[in-house]
Amino acid sequence: MTGPLHALADSLRSSLTGSAPDVGHPVVAAAFGAGSTVAPVDVGSGLWAVLRTAAVGGHRVLCVHNVTDVARSFAPHVLDEATPLFLSGETSTTEAVDGLRCELRPHGFVWLGTRSPGEDKR
Repeated sequence: MTGPLHALADSLRSSLTGSAPDVGHPVVAAAFGAGSTVAPVDVGSGLWAVLRTAAVGGHRVLCVHNVTDVARSFAPHVLDEATPLFLSGETSTTEAVDGLRCELRPHGFVWLGTRSPGEDKR
């Protein structure tokens, strides 16, 4: 299998099993490390999402997968007021009345993260 479906399957597997791909960011390492938790979250119809949370430090990674053959959008509210960090995948964003909106292409995915409280947001 190659192409978008292969990438989607890899992301789904990694987000559940904790075998994070090497995306080169410490937030991912923390949220996928020993003692981290994973929980399903509802971000909208046709989207499959989990929130991974580090055991220590407050790092979180929201992994959102579009399992349909049409574009879907969502608001990353589950990340609270934190400034989302783009970590992996592909998305386009717009600012809406209710805040940031992320759009995923058919069979697309995105991983967004947060910094721990008080961490420098540069």
